[in-house]
This record gives sequence, C-alpha cells and structure tokens, in this order.
Amino acid sequence: MVRFCVCSLFVILFAVPAMAQDEFPRLEMTFGYGRVGLSDLHADILDGTLSQFGLVTDSRGSHGGFTMHTGLNFTHWLGFEYMLGYYGLGKDNIGNSNELLVNIFSGKVAARQFGRVVPYAVAGIGDGSLRVESLQGGDGGVAFRYGGGVDVPLNTGMSLKFDLSRMSFGFLNVRESSTNFSVGVTINLM
Repeated sequence: MVRFCVCSLFVILFAVPAMAQDEFPRLEMTFGYGRVGLSDLHADILDGTLSQFGLVTDSRGSHGGFTMHTGLNFTHWLGFEYMLGYYGLGKDNIGNSNELLVNIFSGKVAARQFGRVVPYAVAGIGDGSLRVESLQGGDGGVAFRYGGGVDVPLNTGMSLKFDLSRMSFGFLNVRESSTNFSVGVTINLM
C-alpha cells in the first residue's frame, strides 16, 4: 500500500506541471443562452395540432433557452462537440408550455493560430424533440447542425463563445430548419 501511494504521488508530481502546458486533449464546457427561430409553416402546424384540442398558442418567431456545449479537442485543430439546447416555445391558452430539446454530436475544426480569436466550424447529427405539455407527449426526429463561431479567450481557463449554426430537425411530419445563435462562457476543464 505504501509503494502504491508513493508511486501515485510521484506520478501526480510530474503530471501537474504537464497539465499547465498548452497540450491536448483538452476538455471544455460552455454554458450559455441561445435563440432559435421557427418558421411560420412549422408554427402553423404546431398551432393547428393544438387547436384540434381547443388549445391556442403562438409558436412563431424566435425563442430563447439554455444551451450547453461540451467539447473535447483531440489536437490543436480537431475536436468533438456535444450540443444540448433547451428552448421554450411559449404557452397555450391554459398555461401549458411547449418546449424544444436538441441533442447533437458534432465534429469540430478550429483555427487556433490566430491567438486572440479562435474561429471554428462544426457539423453533426443528433436528435430534436418537441414536447407539447397539453398533449402529454410530443414528437422527435433526427436533427442536423452545421455552422461555426468564435471563441474569445479571457484567460487560460475561460473564454467567451459566440456560436451561429443552422439546425434542421423533423417532427409533426414536417422538416424544420432554423438558425440558432448562442453565447456563453467556456470553462477549460483540462
């Protein structure tokens, strides 16, 4: 047991300075605010579906919510990113809410040589789910995402992320495509 503790301490003493260097892989998490827009066509279908049950809502326009991006950068320029988006789509006439949940896994390419600003591009596939509380259910389907953004480093452990991407998902027998804008604070975990 003593040998194990001494060996572990020895490894940790050499690992800590190595973690302080600008090495990869690097894990980062971004928590922020996002806006997603729904087209009039999709809003009409959602509103029409609800109106069959005597419910009235207006899901047109841009809707805000929580976004989280979790990334693992394998190399200086190549990585992987998981995006979670939770957006409120408004309430119906009896106070029940409608929500959009998006989970997308993406590949990420970044140009880190610019220093002060790090532009990147993402493309991925995942799941988009529409939850309609009044109907006690919803619908979901395959979701796609492509776009890009910039990371603006604040210090070695934090940066600001500005992300603009196009998302496409299908539910209620309609293929919906919308623009997502999100901004958040990135924390570099390792």
